[in-house]
Amino acid sequence: MNFNKLTFQSPRIGILFSRFLVVVMVWFVFFLVVILPLIPESESFKLCLWNPATKQIRQLPNTRNESETIRTIGFGYDSNTNDYKVVIINYFDDDDDAFYDNFRVFQAEMYSLSTGCWKKIKSDVDFQDMFMEDSSVTVNGMLFWRVEEEEYQFVLSFDMGKEEFRIIVMPDSIEYCYRIAKFKDSLVLLSEFYEDAGLGWAVSVDLWVMEHNCDGGQSWSKLFTVGTFYKINCPVGIWKNEIFIQGYKYTEEESGMLLCNPTNNEMKILTDIGSAHLYDVFNYVESLVPV
Repeated sequence: MNFNKLTFQSPRIGILFSRFLVVVMVWFVFFLVVILPLIPESESFKLCLWNPATKQIRQLPNTRNESETIRTIGFGYDSNTNDYKVVIINYFDDDDDAFYDNFRVFQAEMYSLSTGCWKKIKSDVDFQDMFMEDSSVTVNGMLFWRVEEEEYQFVLSFDMGKEEFRIIVMPDSIEYCYRIAKFKDSLVLLSEFYEDAGLGWAVSVDLWVMEHNCDGGQSWSKLFTVGTFYKINCPVGIWKNEIFIQGYKYTEEESGMLLCNPTNNEMKILTDIGSAHLYDVFNYVESLVPV
C-alpha cells in the first residue's frame, strides 16, 4: 500500500493559513475543510467543501446563528434527494459571562449543496452534555457519531432524508468503544479489551456490527475478536476488510500505523508515524463531482 500526501492547491485557502487553523475531514469524493481562528473570539469558523481531483473549492455561508463554536460536524450524500449535506451541532452563549455548558444553547443546522442554504434542525435530543467525536461516519444516508456522556457511551444518528436525530444504545458487554466505522455497508463498533498478561497489558479488539430489526430498532452482533496483541494503542478505522491500528514501534514516543487481518490475526506495518498521537482514517475516492 502506498501513502500519498495531499496538499492544498487553492490560493484562496492558502491565504488563510497565517490566521487560521485548518482541519480537514474526508467524505469519499469531497474534503470538508474547517477553518478555525487561531485567536479565540476574533472571527467565526469558516467551512469549505474541496474536491482535490478538480481543485474546486466552495466556501459555505455562515450558519444561521453565526456561532463561533462547533461541537461536532458531519457530511454525506442523501440519495433520496441526490444532494450532499453538511450537518453541524454548534452552540452559543446565552449569557455573555457564561463559561459552562449549562449557560449555552445547543442546536443543529444542516447545509444543502443544492440549495446553498443552512436550515435549523428541530430535535428533542439534548446535546448539552455530549462529548462527540469531531467527525461522523456515513452509512446509507445516515450520519453516526460516537458519543460519551459522563461514564456512558452511545451512538448518535442523523437520518439525512427524514432530518431526524436518534440515540442508539451500545452493547452492554463492551468495555470501551474506541471508534465507529463503516464495514461492508454497515455501521460497526471497534471496542478494546485489556488484560494483564504478565509481560504487560495485552489488548484485544472486538468488532460489533449494527443490525436493523423488523420493528425498526437496532441490535448489535459481535463479528470477531482480533488479538491478543502487545504494544498497540487503539483501533483507528477500517480499510476494505482489515483494521487500521495505531501501534508502538519501540517506545510510546515512536508509533506506526498497522493493518490487521481479522481472519488470521496477521499484522502488517504500513508506515512510521513518529509521535504517538491519535489519528483518523478516512476513505477517499477521486471524483469529478462539481463543488
